[in-house]
Amino acid sequence: MCGITGHFSKTKLVDKTSCLSMLKTIEHRGPDDSGDYFEDRVFLGHQRLSIIDLTDRGHQPMWSLDKTIGIVYNGEIYNFKEIKAELPEFQFQSETDTEVIIYAYKKWGIEKAINKFNGMFSFCLYDKEKRKAFFVRDRIGIKPFVYYWDKQNFLFASELKAILQSDVVSRTINPSAVYNYFIYRYIGHPNTIFKNI
Repeated sequence: MCGITGHFSKTKLVDKTSCLSMLKTIEHRGPDDSGDYFEDRVFLGHQRLSIIDLTDRGHQPMWSLDKTIGIVYNGEIYNFKEIKAELPEFQFQSETDTEVIIYAYKKWGIEKAINKFNGMFSFCLYDKEKRKAFFVRDRIGIKPFVYYWDKQNFLFASELKAILQSDVVSRTINPSAVYNYFIYRYIGHPNTIFKNI
């Protein structure tokens, strides 16, 4: 299953305590390992359920060999071995599909890489050199990806309750979501009960 979470801020340092609280909230999604990464205004967190490559080499956040590209990932790329065969110029450190995503991005860029993936997935790929982050979910939305954006802070997680641990998140109720819930008995995608999430 695995769980991912993170915080990117435009204006201030991320709060380590609330970020670790976000990660703790989803620990049931990945009891085998836990990892985090902090860099001023960036936090990435991962809870691992080990399925492919059960060794420590599958630890996340996972980084490219040159430490420029990091990823937190939940899911499975079914054709990762075929894609890996197309990447002979890279030196792989693990047998994971996670690492294949990193080097597919390095070779083809995010859009072309994603078009090659057959599977169910959600991930955040962070390119430190370009100062860019990419947030990706499979085409059908099998793997969950919930996010908060207030123009200054972007937070994401596999579950809503993780985002609510952050001190920057407003818990303002979304009136149209409440209306939809009482009329239709569900809150339609992409809304949640809270504004900006």
